[in-house]
Amino acid sequence: MPDRRDRRRGILAIAGLLLIALTGCATIPSSGRVQTGVTAPDTGVEPDIDILADGPKPNATIDEILRGFIDAASSPKDDYATARQFLDPTFRQEWNPNIGVIVDNATTRSIVTVDDTKRSLTVTATAIVNEFGEYSEGEVKPVPLEYSFEQVDGQWRIGKAPDGTVIDQSAFRTVFRAHPVYFFDPGFSFLVPDLRWFPSRASTATRIVQALLEGPADWLAPGVVTAFPPGTALAPSSAVPIDGPEVVVDLDSEITQADTLTRQRMKLQLTESLSSGLNIRSVVISADQNRLDIADLGAEVVRNPRIDTRSLILRDDEFGFLPATGETLSPIEGISDKVVALAARGATLSADQRVAAVLTDGTPTAQAGVYRVQAAAAPQLVDSRESLIVPAVDDYGYLWSVPADRPGEVTIVDADGAATPLTTSWPEASSIVSLDVSRDGTRVAALLTVGGAAKFVVASIVRGNADVPVSLGPPLDLIVGPGIPVDAVWVDDLTVASLTAQPDGDDHVVAQQIGGTSTLLGASSGAAALVGANSVRELKLLTGEQVLETQRGVGWQQRIDGVGFAAVQMGLPG
Repeated sequence: MPDRRDRRRGILAIAGLLLIALTGCATIPSSGRVQTGVTAPDTGVEPDIDILADGPKPNATIDEILRGFIDAASSPKDDYATARQFLDPTFRQEWNPNIGVIVDNATTRSIVTVDDTKRSLTVTATAIVNEFGEYSEGEVKPVPLEYSFEQVDGQWRIGKAPDGTVIDQSAFRTVFRAHPVYFFDPGFSFLVPDLRWFPSRASTATRIVQALLEGPADWLAPGVVTAFPPGTALAPSSAVPIDGPEVVVDLDSEITQADTLTRQRMKLQLTESLSSGLNIRSVVISADQNRLDIADLGAEVVRNPRIDTRSLILRDDEFGFLPATGETLSPIEGISDKVVALAARGATLSADQRVAAVLTDGTPTAQAGVYRVQAAAAPQLVDSRESLIVPAVDDYGYLWSVPADRPGEVTIVDADGAATPLTTSWPEASSIVSLDVSRDGTRVAALLTVGGAAKFVVASIVRGNADVPVSLGPPLDLIVGPGIPVDAVWVDDLTVASLTAQPDGDDHVVAQQIGGTSTLLGASSGAAALVGANSVRELKLLTGEQVLETQRGVGWQQRIDGVGFAAVQMGLPG
């Protein structure tokens, strides 16, 4: 896969403003990439929903022109044709609206007069989208944007402005849509999403393909791969028109050198990336307008691995799956009895349900620490350090273990008990409460304490020989509630959730799309842990009083009491 950093160029003026628009957002780049492919032209297919924008009115004042331009730039129709009417003829073709988007609350905007022909517009960003469609939320702060004006035939027009657009958060939800772009895990067993945001317009498919060919976001790149050969681009002067459920993607001749399996993987990446929200059922790949006969990939590749909808809990000296109704647990043969015998206080179960990573405070016959539990063998102590948190297990069978007070000392343990240190990417952290590997094995989510405050991050996993994790990529900061960090879980392949608690007893559960928006969920007082699920609505809570709670309306209700812990599940057998 080509390194994004090798293709970087100096980003235009708005990038520097985006850097200070949000603090704590790791996806805001200080420079950009050279775009492969071409500028995406419209194909004549209009978006379903658009903002109705007005052009400049005769004899409008400078302030009116500025406000009109900002409002008109909410509409991407015909390559922002209405917004360009507010610009002078020379600058009209220079302005690049696709370089980035500041999402704000329009009611907080203010205009300051610099001099007779200059204005400063101050906006308060709630999120940003960079030129590659990567979305970030974070702590907001005011950002000044500078505009210069000129007279054109007796009318005020904008002669200089930052590239990119400013859009009110309500208009953003109307105009922009989220589109996951898919890459592979290094073993080509899973599709891994990289969420991007593009305005709904005829060229959306072209931008999705360009994003796919450009490669994953910087934070994700170390842990995923693509089937496309380095340098692959859309054919010259080509776009991706949507004329029906079948889409033809015309690429340059580079792909003709790829073997059959690689072409099938390319087709799968394109099909899955283009199918989200575009009503596309099939993709045809052509090379310089020559259609390629590529069969669908026969081998099964998993997208968005699911877990058992039943919670896996320890209760009354039993460990098993809790049914939707009733209280009789279904044990896991060869695993459940060993988890109980260890007096476990936390566990993670592998996707094939053959291995459990178990944390215990010890028993008269078992030392405290982390154990590998398997059906066909005695429990194996793999980490006896003090203050360990609930361990993780990944799709390759490696156990992950770390002490709460030494968040940088993550140890990876293989099936034979051999331990390897992992190089983490949070040297500033003072403690860690949760470390969870994604179900596809490509990413890790960590809930930390940094400078006395909760910090929630995801990072990609870099694997070495025998797929052993050796390091983590750069962290991506996520939204987290106020207070003390308590727990975090994966919800699906694009969503995580975190739990924080304040001294007054108020709890905060935040569900966060990675590369997307965050949602604050209601939480009951005294929550001690989150219980993973397949959707945000299926998330559960475990209280400090050992009550398992499910969501009901905007609150939570008791499902069952006496629950010692709820285990993390990594998938389903088979």
